[in-house]
Amino acid sequence: MESEVPLCKVCWRDGIAAQAYWYLSTIPVCDQHHSSVCARCRRRSSAWHVQELDGESFIFACNECCEQIERQAARRAAYSQHLGSKEWWKTKKALRRESRREHGSVVCSRCGMTEFDNKQLYGEGLHGHHATYERFGQEKTEDVELLCSRCHAWEHGRPSPKPLRNYDHERFRNAMH
Repeated sequence: MESEVPLCKVCWRDGIAAQAYWYLSTIPVCDQHHSSVCARCRRRSSAWHVQELDGESFIFACNECCEQIERQAARRAAYSQHLGSKEWWKTKKALRRESRREHGSVVCSRCGMTEFDNKQLYGEGLHGHHATYERFGQEKTEDVELLCSRCHAWEHGRPSPKPLRNYDHERFRNAMH
């Protein structure tokens, strides 16, 4: 029994059945269209670039998508640089001081988990999370909140982090009340 031959999706849309030898992401394409379909937006393009994504993988992208990828990379670089800055460190320090003054210890602003418990459970301190980016780079304490690893993951739509070891959730719940 013969295996099914993948057909070029671009040719197929044009009413032609050409065998696909390549994949743009998950789209099978023939040799002719391998370099003329943007892997990101799936539009045909006569001008395309090979765009490096993470230092290892590449995609074939149209000019518009390449510009968008470059803008995103520049924003990520600026954001990462800011998170390593003295200003960000001072903002987080002020948040910790404020939390300690209000609650007696540094706690997650959502669930109340202490920074100590977060370190025990996930191996890291509380995260500074931007509630707004209005004053990015010159944040005030009301622009940022302290979140535990679980609440921070939830806020960004990511799965909850895996605990380092078994954690006594009952002790945590009892400490909250």
